[in-house]
Amino acid sequence: MSGIHSHGTQLEKKVAEMLRKLGIRLSDSALTIPGRPDFVLEQGKVVIFVDSDFWHGWQYPRWKSKLSKYWQQKIEATRARDKKNTRRIRRMGVRVIRLWEHDLNRNPNIIIDKLRPVMHSAIAKARCKPFPRRLLCHPAQFPNHSRD
Repeated sequence: MSGIHSHGTQLEKKVAEMLRKLGIRLSDSALTIPGRPDFVLEQGKVVIFVDSDFWHGWQYPRWKSKLSKYWQQKIEATRARDKKNTRRIRRMGVRVIRLWEHDLNRNPNIIIDKLRPVMHSAIAKARCKPFPRRLLCHPAQFPNHSRD
């Protein structure tokens, strides 16, 4: 497992390249956001997680029985943590996009498909402000935010 990296994976590099081609500015403030998103887009207050199918349990109930108890617990904990962090981030008025490994492998342009409506609606709103440089800690920092 020492060869498993949480950041800088091939999937993340592919997404980063696509985002740069789209002219989207990336922020380095991911460490201050719950769950440490893979990408933070200041335009429109959006975070992106790039989830691998195995580690984040895509269609987990289908193949759960093939795993040992150890791996079941590990993947279930990851899925629960993902849900918790997604809720926390949304409560801060930030949009969350999750990109799955199988989607990216099948259709790399899925990034564009998922980002286009989010970015257009978020940037179009006059109340939309970029991320603050300090810790995003309370929904009150983002008055008039909408919950998904």
